[in-house]
Amino acid sequence: VDEDEEAETKRLRQMCQPVLDAFVEIPGLQVTIEHDEHRYTTPAARIEFTSDWRGPSCDQIVAAIAQGDPKIFLNTLGDPDEMAVDPFSLNEEELEVVIRRLGEALLQATS
Repeated sequence: VDEDEEAETKRLRQMCQPVLDAFVEIPGLQVTIEHDEHRYTTPAARIEFTSDWRGPSCDQIVAAIAQGDPKIFLNTLGDPDEMAVDPFSLNEEELEVVIRRLGEALLQATS
């Protein structure tokens, strides 16, 4: 009851920004911050694999980081070519790990 929803939304949106900054310039990816009433009820960094993407599928990237150490599970409730980093249950150190591991998987895919 005492939670400041506006402040929490702002914090989550700020946590999404480093994800956007890290991946927005990778060819074949469209990275946005989404927040709506249906699919993204809290701010999330949405990563869409466009027709220009030349690496493994979204599913393959998601599976690769889920099998690593630490295991990382991303939001995949959207379209088949879409995943999202939902910072709701992450602290800033954990977010850095997610960005690093996802970056490694994406860079391996494009090299």
